[in-house]
Amino acid sequence: MALGALAAAAGCGGADTSADLVGGRRDDDDQPDLEALPPISSNDDFYVLWFLGSPGDVDASTWSCTVHDEEDALGSFDLALLSSLPAEDREHTLQCVESRPDFLAMDNAIWQGTSLRNVLRAAGIDPPEERAWIVFTCADTYGVALPAGDLDGAPLFLAWGMNGEALPLDHGFPARVLTPGRYGWLNPKQITAIRFTDSAYEPPWMASLMTQYAAQGIRFDPVGSMEYQPQVLVVQPSAMDVVGDRVRVLGKAYAGDDPIISVEVSTDGGRTWAEAELTYAPGRDVWALWRFHWTPERLGTHVLVTRATTASGRSCTPDLDPMRSPWPGGMAIEVEVS
Repeated sequence: MALGALAAAAGCGGADTSADLVGGRRDDDDQPDLEALPPISSNDDFYVLWFLGSPGDVDASTWSCTVHDEEDALGSFDLALLSSLPAEDREHTLQCVESRPDFLAMDNAIWQGTSLRNVLRAAGIDPPEERAWIVFTCADTYGVALPAGDLDGAPLFLAWGMNGEALPLDHGFPARVLTPGRYGWLNPKQITAIRFTDSAYEPPWMASLMTQYAAQGIRFDPVGSMEYQPQVLVVQPSAMDVVGDRVRVLGKAYAGDDPIISVEVSTDGGRTWAEAELTYAPGRDVWALWRFHWTPERLGTHVLVTRATTASGRSCTPDLDPMRSPWPGGMAIEVEVS
């Protein structure tokens, strides 16, 4: 039998079509004989997305991040201060809110840095206790607001290194924020200002994004876009290969700070299910990688469907509508056996 992976008409993943997304990167895998997906994504392979298409212009020698309580200046920190601090390693997965079968934007790295609280303390800054929001401004004019409780509740992590190297420009040089439990768009890069405030914040780019989504036919859920929802992805078809008379299917799943504890695969379109092997699943804020061996019993078209369960009991059921953002589903692929 010869096996080939084909894209289904709707909801099934195949060739990556992320080229129409600003800053999108094709998630191709050029190693078809992988036994398992690598746990750590290289800096070059980690997905990249900039809302304006490219990073802001930053001079490391003059960069600093100012901190305000409403309009009152509290202080600032720069690379010299960050370099003087003991750096911790933090393994953390990021997933773009646009991640879905046609745009596999989920990667994992070991970041170097420390909690934002530690940085502020080292800079002699005492954050206000009663504000509702923390607003981050970035060098590329991007900006987001996080609940002030995330400062210690998440807690927020300030990274200036990635996989043992200085933070690359594409991933937020000089410094970026990692926000446990929240989609990638709430992990701001190239931060230049922090403001504690009680005022509601409307990102200046939101109207443009809504227009872009409408043009692409994407249905965006603002409320659901804050906290990670379970998602299972099958990697590109090049990572599916024949092993004797079997097909090896490799994939990844993530639900933020709610660890994935089970991935299942159906080879008959969702009628019956079998457990996939978790090859890497260290816990919260880190993806689960999985592997599934399948021996086709007949020729013709097969639909492979995935689903997952988290530690808290949330389930990720097959969702054949890839135009939702965020996309809380289990990816399906269509395989032709001939």
